[in-house]
Amino acid sequence: MLSGKSILITGSNRGIGFELSRMILHQEGKLLMACRDMRAGQEAADALKKDVRKGDITLKYMDYTRPETLSALVKDVSEEMKQPLDCLVNNGAIIGNGWDKETYDLTLRTNFKGPLELTTEFAPHMAPGSSIVQVSSGFGELSYCSEGYRERITSAKTLDQLWDQCKEIDVSSSMASENKPCYKVSKAMLNQSVRIQAPKLAECGIACNAVTPGWCRTRMGGPEAPRSAAQGAESILWVILNGSVASGVTGGFWKDGQPKDW
Repeated sequence: MLSGKSILITGSNRGIGFELSRMILHQEGKLLMACRDMRAGQEAADALKKDVRKGDITLKYMDYTRPETLSALVKDVSEEMKQPLDCLVNNGAIIGNGWDKETYDLTLRTNFKGPLELTTEFAPHMAPGSSIVQVSSGFGELSYCSEGYRERITSAKTLDQLWDQCKEIDVSSSMASENKPCYKVSKAMLNQSVRIQAPKLAECGIACNAVTPGWCRTRMGGPEAPRSAAQGAESILWVILNGSVASGVTGGFWKDGQPKDW
């Protein structure tokens, strides 16, 4: 179903992104691997070429913390492909444990602001029938946020408002006692961005969805996680294959093909 279609995946050199890349190639898709560590990206690309032996791989550099690399990536891909991108998968992220300004700022930049900027820049270069996938987390559910952060996030009606209301850390928040608090806030914000952007993107025929791969055995998830990286990738693949404005699969939060509460 993906034969000949172009799919760009960030954070694709390891873990869930790597397994998803393998699945895209097995379906003979045109894979664009976007990585901040080009050496690791090349090693991953070489391993996939040796293992799968079909599909097409192009390696690109980007870093969510460096906005100029996102603009350069969009320009490079658009000029090189000479055709619209079929699917953008914002998969790269950091865990963001701790509750201090430095951790908060870096986590929001990597997990929310960067993916949002890449989405906004790529959207004009995507055709009707294309799809944007924001890889979120079960920890992105609003129930994991404090009452104050839930209000900040859900009351935002525009992307600028969402950023303005959440960009500064509330050091007095009860989130300080939570596990992975910055990660939870960043993923809840990413989910809200989908709710805000999806209707506008749908007017252009572009689907936009959030998806959680679940807790998986990766470097980020740890060895005790109940799901394999491949199982997590399958959850994302479902959205890639099924997300479309025509089918009504847009503006949702998904896991294993099933809708989840925000």
